Amino acid sequence: MGTVIFLLVLASLVYIFGSGIVIIPTNHYGLQTVFNKKTETKFKEGINYTFPLFPLFGRVLLYLMEPKPEPLTTENRSAAQVISEDRFELHLEGAFQWEPDFDNLLVYAKTSFKLILNGVKVAIEEGLADIAGKFKGEIFYARRDDISRIINCKFSLERRPDYYLDWKNPDDFIKNSSESFKDYIERLLKANANNLENLKKINKLDHSNWLTPKTETGELSILDFYKDNVTRIVTMLELEKSMNEKSEIEKRYGIKITAFNLSKILYSPESMAALEDSAQVDKRMEAFDKLHKRKMEIVKELIHVGVDPNQASNDADAQLGIAPKQIISGTAIPFINTKP
Repeated sequence: MGTVIFLLVLASLVYIFGSGIVIIPTNHYGLQTVFNKKTETKFKEGINYTFPLFPLFGRVLLYLMEPKPEPLTTENRSAAQVISEDRFELHLEGAFQWEPDFDNLLVYAKTSFKLILNGVKVAIEEGLADIAGKFKGEIFYARRDDISRIINCKFSLERRPDYYLDWKNPDDFIKNSSESFKDYIERLLKANANNLENLKKINKLDHSNWLTPKTETGELSILDFYKDNVTRIVTMLELEKSMNEKSEIEKRYGIKITAFNLSKILYSPESMAALEDSAQVDKRMEAFDKLHKRKMEIVKELIHVGVDPNQASNDADAQLGIAPKQIISGTAIPFINTKP
């Protein structure tokens, strides 16, 4: 009888304490819920342990931890939209790779996918609004690589590189680095203290090595800044992983953005129609200029052989199909000599 009781007690203890074991599948994170309420308790893949009799009170929500691409397109209305200096609306299409952030898993679990997608779209628009407004649509359209780097810095770095500079006096950064940039370098050095290769890369980020291209007014030329400093900016993006720092959008939605690939910059349908109308006007003006130039040549030839200027003008119009042939006497129809 005593043996039976012992076995029953042992089985009960095994069940009670064993019920607290949580097994998370490969490539997943787990978040514990208790009475259907999400908690701060989270698990990585493998065998984990929570409190006894856990299955009676809660369950574990699973989240895939592998980066996944998410398209931002005009078709699904997730493409970012900016307005150029010449008032054309441009759509930015691409895909961002992201995954849940384990350190901020509860925030991610409480955030809808729709909210994340809209948040990414808005972040691109906010980050590029001032820049797009300084350039004509055709220039912005042609600088896709530089714009892509700006977006990646916005998504992956705690602070965009150009934000360490005073846009109105960019050369001051070369002479004397800002305190915020000094602090950034110190954090980088601390995080990579045992990595000789990374330390060499960090040395090349010294403020005196940066280029500060300027506009005609002396302000920092943002797109040129990201073009001229591409090596240093790519280095910052690579070293970001060593510090495990998060951008504002990553903190807000509990995600890690590993990359953003800008595939297209498109004119909106309305802007494209305006461009086509403008192109038609340009073609018509070009055709008019050519026609007018030819008319002046004919008039000059006719006057040279003794034809009255007014009659020469009408004869030229008739030859070119501009107006019907008329016989002009005196100055009843004055001839206005317009320069081509």
